[in-house]
Amino acid sequence: MIKNKILLSFDVEEFDLPREHGAEISLEEGIEVSAQGLERILKVLDRTSVKATFFCTGNFAAGRPDLIVRIVESGHEVACHGVDHFIPKSSDIEKSKEMVEKMAGVKVYGYRQPRMKKNNYNELKRCGYLYDSSVNPAYIPGRYNNSKMPRRPFMKNGIIEIP
Repeated sequence: MIKNKILLSFDVEEFDLPREHGAEISLEEGIEVSAQGLERILKVLDRTSVKATFFCTGNFAAGRPDLIVRIVESGHEVACHGVDHFIPKSSDIEKSKEMVEKMAGVKVYGYRQPRMKKNNYNELKRCGYLYDSSVNPAYIPGRYNNSKMPRRPFMKNGIIEIP
C-alpha cells in the first residue's frame, strides 16, 4: 500500500510586517510573535504526525534556539531563510547556514530566499545546499511575477529548485 505524501513547509522569521508599513517593531518582539505561531503549528503537526520543513532565519534561530532544537527533535527538517528577513544581504546564504546549523545541531540542505526573491544558485552550491525553494510560481502584485515559472521541481546550476 502506498501512503500519501505531503510536501509542507513553513517560513519561520522575525515578524516584520509592521516595518513594511513604516511602523517599527523590535527584533525581540518580532521573534516572540513568530515563536507563538510556531509553537501552535508544532502542536498541530505533533497531533497529526505530519512532518514539515521549516525555513528559519538566522535571527530567529539565534533568538529562539530552543524552538529550532524542538523542530529537529520532532523529526521535522530545518532549512535556511536568510539572516534578517526584512533586509536580506547576499552574504546571508552562507551566514544563515552557519547560524541555523549551529543552533539545530544538524546539517542544513535547503534554502528559501526571504520574500521569495531570486537566488544565486552558484553561491547556494558553494555553501553546500542541495535544494532551493525560492520560486513561487505566481503573480503577487508589488512583489514578483513568476506565473510562467515551472510548478514542478527542476535543476538550476546543480541545485534542485522546488517551487
